[in-house]
Amino acid sequence: MSFKGNFGYTFPAAIILAGQNTPTPQPITGRFGKIQALDDCTVTLEAENITGTLQNIELKRGSEIEGVITSISIGNNDFLIAYRL
Repeated sequence: MSFKGNFGYTFPAAIILAGQNTPTPQPITGRFGKIQALDDCTVTLEAENITGTLQNIELKRGSEIEGVITSISIGNNDFLIAYRL
């Protein structure tokens, strides 16, 4: 199964990320082309082609960010889908 992005790119796989209930959650690393919030959440990203402040971005349920994302950190009770490149 594959997933089609807004820009016509087909993502080969996706994973669901759940916030780790720890004082300092560890980032999830890899190469992701899109993230989508499953509920309102806060996310910190590292990306190869996104500029600006990428810390504590508040996403509403269903919001998406596309780019070449290499690290994702989410809040303790947050959930999102990360689509692999």
